[in-house]
Amino acid sequence: MKKLIILLLLLFGSIASFAQRDALYSQYIFNYHILNPAFSGSLEKLAINLVNRNQWVGINGAPHTITFSTHMPIRNDRIALGIYVYTDRLGPYTDFGFISTYAYRVKLKKGKLSLGLQMGVKQSDIDWDMVVMEKMNDIYLLTRPQSKIIPDANFGIYYSNDNFFAGFSSKHLFERAFVEKGSEGGSNFKSLSRHFYTYLGGFLHINKRLVYRPSVLIKFVDNGDFSIDFNSSIMINDLFWIGVSYRTNINSLVFLTEIKVNTKLKVGYSYDTYLGDIRAYNIGTHEFFVGYEINPFDRVVYRPYYF
Repeated sequence: MKKLIILLLLLFGSIASFAQRDALYSQYIFNYHILNPAFSGSLEKLAINLVNRNQWVGINGAPHTITFSTHMPIRNDRIALGIYVYTDRLGPYTDFGFISTYAYRVKLKKGKLSLGLQMGVKQSDIDWDMVVMEKMNDIYLLTRPQSKIIPDANFGIYYSNDNFFAGFSSKHLFERAFVEKGSEGGSNFKSLSRHFYTYLGGFLHINKRLVYRPSVLIKFVDNGDFSIDFNSSIMINDLFWIGVSYRTNINSLVFLTEIKVNTKLKVGYSYDTYLGDIRAYNIGTHEFFVGYEINPFDRVVYRPYYF
């Protein structure tokens, strides 16, 4: 039990030290809306997505993330709207957010460019009854920093055509403090650092049945860490994807698949296995994805099953 508490405190401490509070996902390659507001409407349909991620299975109090997102172009197809709701829990720490999305899209000669903005609120809370320390008179247990609801904003740019896509986003533009000390201390406990995402990828048509999609994601946290995801996946018969990813910062491999059940419904699953020391403490990470798409305006949409 003592080793478990120490492990969770180390994990929580590493997150707090960098103020990195974005949830981790493996199947974002099927739903870039959770990383970039400018992706909104790019499917040219109403897209509804639900993600359930259980990280480090086997460790009590390990991260558990649930995310609901939806986005669509309106009748004026230059504009797209969306909503993004999430809850992310790590031991005694819970992060909740509600974000609305606005994107403005411009058709170019060989593709489409989109600018997106997200505005909303987030709240971070600590269940202090779950916290056990060797020194129970620790200043943070005595003052118990209080959570609060804070405004949050994200910005993104996205470009795509039939064979290429690229995006950039900056999240947590306000860099607001999300936890403050109690009455015995007036200074900030921790502020929320900006997160920057840059990604690009393409589609290589091997033959009529196979499409190869390589992509890379670079993430940087202001005054924090830096990581790169290398992704490689293949679409078979316009029905399902299979792929693998390598994530540098936590030294992990991800195996994933997504299946198109019918013209509206698709489901996905990914499994993360870790190559570092944490591998001895868990049996991997499971992430489940469900997506549903409908065409509310009965537009004629010619879009391959790429996302």
